[in-house]
Amino acid sequence: MSEPIHVCFDMETQDPDDFLCLLFLASHPDVHLKAVTLVPGSQEQVGLVRWALAQLGAGEVAIGAHDITHAKPSVSPWHWRAFFSKGARPRSAVAEDAWRVLLRECDENTVLLTGGPLTNVAETIRRSVVSGRPFVAGCWLAQGGFAGDNIVPEHLRLPKFVGKTHMATFNFGANLPAARASLAHEGFGCIRLVSKNVCHAESNRFGRQQLERLLGGLPDDELLGKTRGRSACGRDSGAEARHMAGLGLIAQGMREYMSGNRGGKLLHDPLAAACVIDGGVIAEWHAVELNEDTGHRWGSRSCPGSKTAISVRHDPDRFWAVFLGEVQASPSAAGALLAPPQPLVPRTMLSEGLAAMGTSNSQEAGRGDGTAPFMSELEQALATVTASNTRALHMLVAVADACERSATKSLHRQKADTRALLRAGGWPVLAALGCRSAADRIHLPAQPDARIRKVCAVVRCHAESLAQRGGPVQLRLSPWQQRANKRSTAAIATAAGAMEALEGAEAADAGLLQTIALELAPPSLKRRCSGHPEEAVEEGSSLWAAEWEDPGWEDSALQGFRQPSKPSRNEGLDALERLGRAPN
Repeated sequence: MSEPIHVCFDMETQDPDDFLCLLFLASHPDVHLKAVTLVPGSQEQVGLVRWALAQLGAGEVAIGAHDITHAKPSVSPWHWRAFFSKGARPRSAVAEDAWRVLLRECDENTVLLTGGPLTNVAETIRRSVVSGRPFVAGCWLAQGGFAGDNIVPEHLRLPKFVGKTHMATFNFGANLPAARASLAHEGFGCIRLVSKNVCHAESNRFGRQQLERLLGGLPDDELLGKTRGRSACGRDSGAEARHMAGLGLIAQGMREYMSGNRGGKLLHDPLAAACVIDGGVIAEWHAVELNEDTGHRWGSRSCPGSKTAISVRHDPDRFWAVFLGEVQASPSAAGALLAPPQPLVPRTMLSEGLAAMGTSNSQEAGRGDGTAPFMSELEQALATVTASNTRALHMLVAVADACERSATKSLHRQKADTRALLRAGGWPVLAALGCRSAADRIHLPAQPDARIRKVCAVVRCHAESLAQRGGPVQLRLSPWQQRANKRSTAAIATAAGAMEALEGAEAADAGLLQTIALELAPPSLKRRCSGHPEEAVEEGSSLWAAEWEDPGWEDSALQGFRQPSKPSRNEGLDALERLGRAPN
């Protein structure tokens, strides 16, 4: 027997699909199921999964939950009707944090299969960055995404999708920041998306014919109704017995489902799961880059050489033969999912963000000494804003959202929001988002490029992670948030411009430090100190600190920069010239 395929499975339980995948993977002789992680991760979900694994003699599989205190069960009524007597609903609080499980169990020889919202994957990415421990998988195999008319040949298009290039998809749309962060993550050797344009084919419908085929391959003692209240494996814990037990549970569940749904059920996630066993289930892949339209619907564009590929055509006969247990794995086809692993270096929060923006470590390291302060401040800003209060995060996410949607040319904010973001050290992120300074507002990029969109994805991913841990974070602008406070908004805008100047600066830190302090100072102070930037550093910071009643503001505003011993006037003027604001 060939080496089993190592799999970590991230799932939800509000639909039969994922649970059928669990039964299929946990019982298949060619799969080594290393871990199961759950979203949202309620005790009912954990209890259900523990029961299923115990039925299949797979109690050693690690289980992770996103939030074990989640109040709602998040388990569909079908699960209880199909497998339990009335009123019997197993619950368990015994589960690790999902991100810990994925970070530990995933490696370059493992397929990460996802069948639900990508909350756990995004959280693992974030925790990986913070801890410096790489999060890698040989292949991320996801049920999600969409390929439209620009990718799928006319003869392969489903009638319901003709004329479409973007469609809403549940798994990627339920947590947009998580999906964006997952697609941008560099730790996956390859990404394979079993997409909506294939999953919705009628040939994927489990109907009466499939149920009869499944029952016909089961031994008598695995026929329906035999597994309630005992281990489905009985006394025989061999691979074949486990496989038959899993197929028996699938048959039991689908008989219950079809008793109330005579038309059967389209199987989306099981189609992706079958690719773990036989990569030929998807007959044609297309290298793409995923994108969103203004309504946050997903689409794809052709991208030769991309490590991300989306399904264009599948082989339904092959799918059913694999899923119904009629054939075993084709080693060559299964192994095709695992691309040769790419060497990874431990990442900081900054380098992960730069990677998402398409900047390599060599580019980062080779940009000259003047870049170091900017890099240090950007790294600190990402960490600080993520760990800060929600007001700072509100503003940063609002700016990122406005940049991404190109909904407006400029953005006004309340003074309290501006204070929160300034104190959190967020202006380097604004600069990375392509914001420009104007007289009284944050001026947004007219046409955000791929780099800026990826920065937006990173910002929103961090916001979503904090929201999951500490409460709701509003990701859309409300009327009160859009009210202008020109003075404080101008301070943010000019600070963003100053930080942007740092990126390509070759001058000493001193002039750039004074530029920021001078630009933050009130206009009267600017005029009085325009010829002596060093005076603006001390006096400007003191004035702003007094206004905000925050004696520690100066340290917060200038953290990450080297204090100049005796800055020269020319250094300050040079920095101002780079911003186009040299005094007359």
